[in-house]
Amino acid sequence: MCDSIQRVRTRFARSVPRGAKSPECATSPQQVTSFGRCGTPIANGDAPKTEVNTMQSNDTNQTPSSDSCGHSPLPADSGSPCSGLQDACSGTSASEAERLLMDSLSSDHLIHRLMTEHSEIRQNLEQLELLAEELAAPARAREEILSDIGHNATKLIGAEPHHQREEEVLFPEMANRGVFGPPEVMTAEHVTLRALKHAIQEGASTLSADSDIPTDELIRNANELVFQLRNHIFKENNILYPMALGTIRDAADWADLASRADAY
Repeated sequence: MCDSIQRVRTRFARSVPRGAKSPECATSPQQVTSFGRCGTPIANGDAPKTEVNTMQSNDTNQTPSSDSCGHSPLPADSGSPCSGLQDACSGTSASEAERLLMDSLSSDHLIHRLMTEHSEIRQNLEQLELLAEELAAPARAREEILSDIGHNATKLIGAEPHHQREEEVLFPEMANRGVFGPPEVMTAEHVTLRALKHAIQEGASTLSADSDIPTDELIRNANELVFQLRNHIFKENNILYPMALGTIRDAADWADLASRADAY
């Protein structure tokens, strides 16, 4: 199970500046391109490659002490980033590593807030997945199902402040400290996710107005959003956020970031 996560972590680690704390399972640095399904690297893909600084991978047998933020690193043998993780393609609920990370942070910490919002988004995705299945073989009125899908899409679109807190606060701070690739990949994924959310909302509205239109495209878009957004959340929770914690070490900096995030 760690192999698939290691591939994703390796790609993120390649964008960490020399001397910064890398996520576990990092291997030799090369270039960051983009992520495919399950975080599999896309070799020679269409995404532009980002040159990054190289670094040595950490010794995973060492256990560094707590930092100035008061959060301790995840234990190497229990709940580490490479043990007990769910497959990146499922991601229906928090992994043990995610729970341990949240428990190590105060409730007002920006990362804790972002991960809590991820939990709410995951619940909406679970509902959307069930609604898509129901629309494919309806046991109740089609109009009711479409109404529920439209309402669900509205809630997912309403999570936009979450993305803004990342794009306008967390990601720029990581870039200021030399970490460019991972935030850029996540920002690009936000664009795709926004388009899918709006396509679902508009599709549900269009189908409600015309009962003769097939539901295939709406079902396809719903399933694609469920898959992509779960995968996106998994990568942020298990890779990007721990990387941010390893890069931004001062509690005062995190307090400032949390305050700035309140604007969104």
